[in-house]
Amino acid sequence: WLRLNSVPMIVLWDDDYQSGKVDALEASRRFFFKHKFFVLLMLLPSLTVLGVDLVLTSTPEDVLPIWQSPGQHALSIGPIAALRLLGDFVVQRLYRVRILSDKIQPTSP
Repeated sequence: WLRLNSVPMIVLWDDDYQSGKVDALEASRRFFFKHKFFVLLMLLPSLTVLGVDLVLTSTPEDVLPIWQSPGQHALSIGPIAALRLLGDFVVQRLYRVRILSDKIQPTSP
C-alpha cells in the first residue's frame, strides 16, 4: 500500500505519465523506493487528523449516532473536514515539488 500511495500524485504531476511514457504504478513504486522517508512523513497529516477525529468523535453514551442527530456532530465534522482539506492540499503541493524536482537532472560537465 505504501508503494502505491503516490499513484494519484504521479497521475497529477508527472509529465512522463501524462505523455504515456511511464506507467503510474511503476513510477509510484520507483518514487517510493527513492523517497521512502518523504512518503512516510506525508502520511503524518492524515494520521494526525484521524487522531483528532477519534478524540472529537469518541462520545459519551447520551450522544446519538450521526445519522440520527447530525447537529450534535456538526462541531467536530467541520474542523475535521477543514483539517483534512488543508492537510491534503499541503501534501499534494509537497509531492508536486518532489516529483518535479526529480525531473530536473543536473547536466554533466
